[in-house]
Amino acid sequence: MSALRFLKAAVGVTVLAASVAFLFLALHSSWGSISAMLVDARLLLLALGLSLVYVLGLYVVFSSWFHTLRLNSPAKVDFRTGAYVYAVSNVAKYLPGNVFHFAGRQILGARVGWSHAAVARATLLEIAALPIGAGLVILIVALSSSGVAAARMVLGDGSSLGSHWRLAVVAVPIAAGIASVILFRTKLPSRLFGIPPKAFLVVLSLVTGFFVLNAIMVVVFVSALPNVSTAPPWAMLVIAYLLAWVAGFVVPGAPGGLGVRETVLVLLLSMNPHGAEAVALALGLGMRFVSTLGDAFFAGLAYLLGRGHAAPAAAPG
Repeated sequence: MSALRFLKAAVGVTVLAASVAFLFLALHSSWGSISAMLVDARLLLLALGLSLVYVLGLYVVFSSWFHTLRLNSPAKVDFRTGAYVYAVSNVAKYLPGNVFHFAGRQILGARVGWSHAAVARATLLEIAALPIGAGLVILIVALSSSGVAAARMVLGDGSSLGSHWRLAVVAVPIAAGIASVILFRTKLPSRLFGIPPKAFLVVLSLVTGFFVLNAIMVVVFVSALPNVSTAPPWAMLVIAYLLAWVAGFVVPGAPGGLGVRETVLVLLLSMNPHGAEAVALALGLGMRFVSTLGDAFFAGLAYLLGRGHAAPAAAPG
């Protein structure tokens, strides 16, 4: 193992261990409130329903990936085969490393006759577009009347947490906007991803829609929490969750962002004077349940619909 690979693995393990330890301590201190929330039967049914909504969101993200793949593939690609490859390999993101689902797409894609370059370009654009889409939704929420009010509550206290919020809420949307303009106004989409600028806008619109759907689910879930006396404003919940999502996506080593996403969410919400640790923990655990179950449903559905269309292609003559 090279020194760089060893360093990446060590960083990933350290971050994951620290995140799990933090969450364990937070759960221990707030278990009374958390247990009362999570044993509610109506909340469980809601989470099951939201997991089905999450499947819809996954199909939206898959559609953006498939759009890029179709434009790059020299051979015709079938939608059901694409869903099969994407959804089945997607489960591998829960393996340590948080990258094996990308490798799985390359392997399964090659088996059905797709070129490695076409699959890699589609995946590369997805990796670039997801944080941009999250940043755009954060910007939209932050500019809303509720978002401005929430920002004033957080940023006006002068605390270190307020500084962190200020940096995140400003930096992520700005970075997303700059990246969008650069990609759209230059020939980079064609050079890097093999698609015209208009196709890039289609992909960006789809992944942004995925995060809009996540924002709605966050608000619905917290609104249904029982025995909640105080909760952060909806805009603060959405911004914190999307920032946590991005953190879990970009930090290496954490399987599916496990631990990292929940830790960042709890830090952003529970340490805020207007937040509540129990609400933050319930939201983190609840959305983890929703997304994990949604990934399983997504994989199962795509497997049933696409396995007959995903037979290995004959080797080219």
